[in-house]
Amino acid sequence: MRVWLGYGILVSAAAATLLAAQLSDVPQGMYCGGNRLFSEGHLKGSGVAGTVFDPAGEPVPKARVQVEMQARDRMVKDFAADDKGRFRLKGLHEGEYWLGVSAPGYNLHYWHLTVSHSFGEAAVQLALSPGT
Repeated sequence: MRVWLGYGILVSAAAATLLAAQLSDVPQGMYCGGNRLFSEGHLKGSGVAGTVFDPAGEPVPKARVQVEMQARDRMVKDFAADDKGRFRLKGLHEGEYWLGVSAPGYNLHYWHLTVSHSFGEAAVQLALSPGT
């Protein structure tokens, strides 16, 4: 019986290790026009409204905005900002997500996004960094 119990603990520890390895602290599979990922911190809101700029302060038309469910690596939204770099994200179920923004030639900037309908809409102004 001790052997079986020891084996059960070993299997549980191995499963926990595998699960922890699958939970990533960065988004997986999002488009990145550059070669780096930059964390912008944590957002909380029922949705997000934002504007994307280049380093000179000019809007980035059609910047790519993506939303991925955390711990599931599943993309739930993938769309373009408008011609003035503006976007609005709404209609997500409550939960934990990654929100990522990039464009050709720019790195991926991302937030840990907590969606709760008890919060108001979050607002972001983002200056993308050039990628290589």
